[in-house]
Amino acid sequence: MRSRSSTSNESGAGFRDKPLSTKGRIFGFLFGLPFFSMGFLFCWMGALGPIYKSITSGSWPQVPCVITTSEVESHSDSDGTTYSVNIEFEYTYGVENYIGGSYDFNEVNSSGYKGKKKVVDTYPVGSEALCWVNPDKPEKAVLSRRVPGIVYFIIPFTSIFMLVGLAIMLGSLGLVPKKWKEPSSPSKQITAMETDKGELELKPSSSGWGKVIGMLALATFWNGIVSVFLFEVVKAFRKGNPEWFLTIFLIPFVLVGLGFIFGFFYNLLALRNPKIRFVLNR
Repeated sequence: MRSRSSTSNESGAGFRDKPLSTKGRIFGFLFGLPFFSMGFLFCWMGALGPIYKSITSGSWPQVPCVITTSEVESHSDSDGTTYSVNIEFEYTYGVENYIGGSYDFNEVNSSGYKGKKKVVDTYPVGSEALCWVNPDKPEKAVLSRRVPGIVYFIIPFTSIFMLVGLAIMLGSLGLVPKKWKEPSSPSKQITAMETDKGELELKPSSSGWGKVIGMLALATFWNGIVSVFLFEVVKAFRKGNPEWFLTIFLIPFVLVGLGFIFGFFYNLLALRNPKIRFVLNR
């Protein structure tokens, strides 16, 4: 009995060490790519982009302006209501007059009405202020060149997606450190064989409800982020100015989100399946 168990362990270890097939590598890479791409896209739009603009705007000239619009805009969808600061102003650069601009470089809506209302109250309609103008694109101007506060939340939030996606892609290509591939210690593998108990019941590492809750959290987390971009796509189509690149780019992310929803219902229905008990004796 001990000899057969040892052979089984060796074959099991050999099976774990067997490299993935070409199809498996491609599937794993394509599975991890949406995680990394979505995280990077959201990180660029909500964090890296505003940081880059804040740094490169140091040489922008400052000119007087008059506030023409100052309000807190609300954006409602199935996930709730978010808000944004909508401030426009009139200014002169060179010999041209411009009306437009924005408060800062933030392009992401978020919750928290009071903070945005405080900004709007600082710039009432008709008041005078100083704005920073992009000399290369004078129609682009801001009242504040500071890095938006939401950046410090978006970077760690999106990093989770990028790290998970990168780990999946590297693992599929076999580019992970060798020590991560090492099997568990032999002492743990033969515990069941050397136990003094007459019988040993093998139990799954996770319960059915654990899979349901985990898939629900993953589906909510993923589709919550995707819905932000879908909202922008729908809004663009309603205005008659569709964003075709963003629309096509979002297709695989929407499909992954639908897959997570399917996985949730699949695991939920699996709770109704008969339970199998697997008991080993010596």
